[in-house]
Amino acid sequence: MVIVRRRLKGILPYRAVYFPTESTVRETVANLSPTTLARLFFTPLKVDHGRCLISKYVTTTVCLDLYKSLEALWGATDATCRRQVRRAEKINGRFTIERNSARAERDFLVMLNDLADLKEGVSSISSRMLTLLEGSVDVFMLYLDGQPNCGHIFLRDAEAGRVRLLHSANRRLQEPEKARLCADLNRFLHWHEVRVYRDDGFHLYDFGGINEDRTDGIARFKMSFGGDLLQEYTYLCAGFPWVGRAVKGVSEFCTSRGRQWRARTHRPT
Repeated sequence: MVIVRRRLKGILPYRAVYFPTESTVRETVANLSPTTLARLFFTPLKVDHGRCLISKYVTTTVCLDLYKSLEALWGATDATCRRQVRRAEKINGRFTIERNSARAERDFLVMLNDLADLKEGVSSISSRMLTLLEGSVDVFMLYLDGQPNCGHIFLRDAEAGRVRLLHSANRRLQEPEKARLCADLNRFLHWHEVRVYRDDGFHLYDFGGINEDRTDGIARFKMSFGGDLLQEYTYLCAGFPWVGRAVKGVSEFCTSRGRQWRARTHRPT
């Protein structure tokens, strides 16, 4: 279980709990302190009622079982996935991979925020968010010919033996002439991480969620690694439910306005 505590707008106590235990879920939906908001991410436990429960979301993700052998994991990938990883392996001398270096963190934030400016639905993050998650995140960055090419941020829960992809970024849109190469390297980076986490003793590699449309490009990419579909729940709770509903409404309004602003500012002229 990973817990992040902060104050919304510097005032309202808020905590995000990732992979909560069953006892944590039941206690939070029933008995949260009055002024506190909490969001419980990714639990298999279904709860329909609770004094503090504001909303419930169903999420689906793709997970690889790292208890399996590398041969079994590789064999479960589809032909396109294997082909792209092998193409990347052929240029192994041109790229390096860094994990949790100061350079990797800095370059990933720049890359992700640049991508958010270009692509609808991509959320930017700040270094402060990484600081809040310090000790529970891994940043991987692949450098091609010394330049940042693609990277991933994972949430890591050693107790649960699980890692979950939080953010992914690459330079495919900034460098369209290298789009195929970037796709190959991104595949290779995932395969590299699978091996790293398996060696580290983790048993679940979580690709970070897919939407209901299984033909969506992101969904097809994640499922091409041959994992199992896992359905889970995320809950929003508040000690004073009316406060939670008000905050939820304001957050959704601001998110909608932000999307409209990005659509206007990045509309072709």
